[in-house]
Amino acid sequence: MEPSKRRSILSGYLRVLLLWNPLVCVAITIVSPWGGRPVRTAYLSLLIATVTASFSFLVSALWQTVERWNAQRRGRAIPQHGSSWHFAQALCSMPVGLFLAFEVTGALVRLVGGKWHRPDFFGYRLGLLFL
Repeated sequence: MEPSKRRSILSGYLRVLLLWNPLVCVAITIVSPWGGRPVRTAYLSLLIATVTASFSFLVSALWQTVERWNAQRRGRAIPQHGSSWHFAQALCSMPVGLFLAFEVTGALVRLVGGKWHRPDFFGYRLGLLFL
């Protein structure tokens, strides 16, 4: 992968993790229908958002690596994609990333002795709405 593309993906990833994920988590905490512990809700929301975003960026980076390798192997130019292409990739990988995020969060909550109920369809729908 070209250094400029690598920096572009890295800067986008850091912007999502350091700016957008915390803002979305604060919004989820404010409008959360679960009430109770807002700090816990914020931490869990941030963990779910981080795992989901990391998975989406990983899929996009792997896709670019495979495209570059395939283009070089065939002696063709590396395909150039805009931000909408990467956004579409992220949207396509998001359901799997959200499932993975719920599993990781559940494992960590159980590890520290908390209660975790596997989300139902409403939880996934709400997660996809916010992400």
